[in-house]
Amino acid sequence: MKKIITIAFLLACSFGYGQSIQLFHNKQYVPHEDTLIITVPSTTSTNHYIDIVNTSNHTIKLMVKRTRIFLLPDAENSFCFGECFGAEVDETDDPYIFSAGDTLSPDTKEYDYFYTTYYPNGQNGKSIIKYTFYDNDTTSIATSVIFIFDSGDARIGNISEMAQLNIYPNPTTGELRIKNYELREDAEYVIYSVVGQVVMQGILSCRDAACHVPTTINVESLSAGMYFLRIDGKTVRFVKE
Repeated sequence: MKKIITIAFLLACSFGYGQSIQLFHNKQYVPHEDTLIITVPSTTSTNHYIDIVNTSNHTIKLMVKRTRIFLLPDAENSFCFGECFGAEVDETDDPYIFSAGDTLSPDTKEYDYFYTTYYPNGQNGKSIIKYTFYDNDTTSIATSVIFIFDSGDARIGNISEMAQLNIYPNPTTGELRIKNYELREDAEYVIYSVVGQVVMQGILSCRDAACHVPTTINVESLSAGMYFLRIDGKTVRFVKE
């Protein structure tokens, strides 16, 4: 009985500690991997702020990581956290020492707060960007927010060319094949829903000396709808029928 109680206590502590980082947008709490759908003008750059709170009694070595799930062609996204990072930088270099009970917000800090900048550059459509805030010492302390920036309706067009990935058939009823793409090494693939949730992931293996594909990904288990396939830093939309 003592062992069971001990295990339950450790699990409870682990869960509580994992909730140490909380996010707020416009003063509203943002649950882990919640989605913020934000309408933006197509020709203007806009800033979007996230308040970060350390609700624990521990110091956290806070890092920020960006995942560009889908970015419209020619659109630009970057972020600032203490300093501003270029559009091609996806992760902070050094951890921020986040004291217990502290809040990082424009209301409480002169410089040490987070915001992301989005500029559609005249493009209509949706970009999906995920930001993860985590403790550099342990991955169990992390939370994410997914931004869907909507600058208006747009035709999908040739989505394979846009992403520099050639997939077929698209739409598909069960299999996706990737054609004429060379992997430098084994690569992870991730499939996201339209709200940025991971619904499937796996590894594409280099099967010969040149690591050429085509290779097949079975998506038969997915529900009908639109998804995003991300491989080796490139993303393409596809439809499952």
